[in-house]
Amino acid sequence: MSDVRILEQVETDEKEPPAQTTKWLTCLIEAVILALAVLLMVMIRISWLEPASVTSGSMENTLKVGERFLVDHRKSLSGSWKRGDIVFIKTTNESWGKDTLVKRVIGLPGETIETMSGQVFVNGQKLEENYLKETPQGGDTRAITLGSDQYFVMGDNRNISGDSRDFGPVSNAEIKGRVFRKIWPMQALPKPNYAN
Repeated sequence: MSDVRILEQVETDEKEPPAQTTKWLTCLIEAVILALAVLLMVMIRISWLEPASVTSGSMENTLKVGERFLVDHRKSLSGSWKRGDIVFIKTTNESWGKDTLVKRVIGLPGETIETMSGQVFVNGQKLEENYLKETPQGGDTRAITLGSDQYFVMGDNRNISGDSRDFGPVSNAEIKGRVFRKIWPMQALPKPNYAN
């Protein structure tokens, strides 16, 4: 037969903290975590990303009215815009209006851009565009050669978009950032694949 041992509870000097102190400490930790999260969001917004929303139909079907997106506005992007980039523009040309605009980069510095029968030609070659909402009607423009700091921008919904066909090219300084991705609904933006 084995021995049965009875363990006695031994009192220790350590006492559990009162429930109120534990609750206060938990609230303090949660407040610090929340403050750090807000600070991190503010730092990201200032240094890199900024949320914005679509207010017109000029970029449909890529960006629809009411959708939200993030704009990457790092200064290191300045001057490195590529054809197909969707950019955030704050123009100084009053004929564009006072709103911030969202358009797609079509023509790059030094290129000659022309539109005929709704088709865009870059340096005399037709640009294939698979992101347009519908077949553009009219909107012919004379050929324009862009300066070393100029970009030709257009909306994806060409039949209602006011853009470089109407108001001329925008400068690099007027482009404030590149649309990074949609956040409402959450999805990446399709990247166009140009032959030229």
